[in-house]
Amino acid sequence: MSVDVVEHEANYAGCYGHRGKHDELDIFLDDFIYSSLDDEVNSPDERWVSCIWGMPGIGKTTKVKAYRTTPVEWHGQQFDGWDVRDVPVAQFEEMGDIHGLPDKCIYVTKKGEGYWVSCETDILEGWKNDGWVVDYKKGTRTMYSPPDFVPTTPGPAIIVFDDANRTSQRILKGLMQVFQTHGTVSWKLPPGCVIVLTGNPGMQDFMVTELDEAIVQRMVHFTLVHDAKQWVLWAAANDLDPRGISFIIRYPEMIVGPCLTSPRSLAKFFRFLKKIPDLNEADGFRRAKMFAKGVLDEQTVASMLTFMQRDVGLVIEPEEILTGEDGVVDRMKKLHTGVKNEKTGEVDIRIDILSVTVDRLFAHMVRPGFKPVNGSVKHFQDFATSPYLEDDMRQNLCMRLFRRGGMQEWILENDALTALVMEVV
Repeated sequence: MSVDVVEHEANYAGCYGHRGKHDELDIFLDDFIYSSLDDEVNSPDERWVSCIWGMPGIGKTTKVKAYRTTPVEWHGQQFDGWDVRDVPVAQFEEMGDIHGLPDKCIYVTKKGEGYWVSCETDILEGWKNDGWVVDYKKGTRTMYSPPDFVPTTPGPAIIVFDDANRTSQRILKGLMQVFQTHGTVSWKLPPGCVIVLTGNPGMQDFMVTELDEAIVQRMVHFTLVHDAKQWVLWAAANDLDPRGISFIIRYPEMIVGPCLTSPRSLAKFFRFLKKIPDLNEADGFRRAKMFAKGVLDEQTVASMLTFMQRDVGLVIEPEEILTGEDGVVDRMKKLHTGVKNEKTGEVDIRIDILSVTVDRLFAHMVRPGFKPVNGSVKHFQDFATSPYLEDDMRQNLCMRLFRRGGMQEWILENDALTALVMEVV
């Protein structure tokens, strides 16, 4: 079963650049960020900014914020991560929000050095106490204290102008110089800073401001599209409710909806759902339905709760497979050969549930920090070689694991699985 989602052209009106999924965005961001650092040294007048376009809640800003924990070497010095500054420009109302606050300054000197410093009493007295002398002949001038989002020291930093096309034309015009020169008339970004924007499509229902060509042509663009497969891996790694993950695997088209449903709102509901272990219990079902309607579209809620009450219990959990729990083979057999539907009396062939089980197992095994328990490899191989697993599912699972670093031994320690992989390799 594929969990790809067909995108509609109308979803990307006003978006630019290559349309790609999350793994491609990782590559794009790395290429842009490090080339921008190169340009800072080799062609400082040709530095560009980047804009990531996409629907709300898809994870654009989250991708950039992940650089906070990405180690980086800058000018021979090692850093544990980037200094990522999230700037919600839609909240800017006037140019002072960009320039910073005006400050009356006076010139001070010491041993041939000189600086313009604030005339504010406490600040000026501090300079004087440190041996600096006021040069009254230069008079005073009005300067600006940079806004808080401007780093004060050199080093690897990413300035994220979030939802950039949700601000006004007036603010966009003011930001134009920031995009061109990495600064304004009142301040400059220190060395090591990279600028990334995020933006939403120019659909009629979105309150966005169209960017003119002068701004668009100073950017490197990328449009992030929905990807249920990669979202499932993210959800498993972030310990979201497994019933919700199973639902998205089974119904990938439900990852987006006409209004409320998005990867972000699904994650919100699936975190809440962990508080309700039994949806067949009346109070639990009522609470889940009420909360779901608060963050998801009606169609999503109806389909999800039906699946979770009727089908989710048929999914074999990854932990059950890897610990060799009794009954796994019998449950696979029932799914493969058909199980009687208690409501209709008809026999359903549940290849779809087997497919969900396989995808859940893969997502569980490749999540960060996964640690197999004693016997997990054998139990996995028993599952993967079961006659009740479809051949295409078996091969797809093995190939995906084989291509992941550190997972090859799960396949190569079994002759049948090794032969299966070698057929493709």
